[in-house]
Amino acid sequence: MATYRILFWKEIPTQIKYNDDLNLTKSYILSDFFQQAVDSIAMFDGSINSDEYLNAWSWGDETETNFKPEEIVNSYNDNIPKNFLNKIKTLHNNGNRNSTPGAIDSWFKN
Repeated sequence: MATYRILFWKEIPTQIKYNDDLNLTKSYILSDFFQQAVDSIAMFDGSINSDEYLNAWSWGDETETNFKPEEIVNSYNDNIPKNFLNKIKTLHNNGNRNSTPGAIDSWFKN
């Protein structure tokens, strides 16, 4: 069975690493929107010029899947909430932001 892992900066997904049934691994970059969101939120939360920025990158857990890599990528790219950045900023300002990898994955489900 195929597996994938997601590279996150804090809670924001940026890349998929997909390992197919033949054990071949390939990386898929998500939309440029996500890297721009990383930079915007890093400036907002003050981590842009610190070790915190670099230390916040991490791979999520390996997940088994029957989906093709393009389907996984599209599930993120095609379902970006219209108010994505404002949602994170509001959660941050209210003290309710969960910046752990995968914390906002539910925002991208069909």
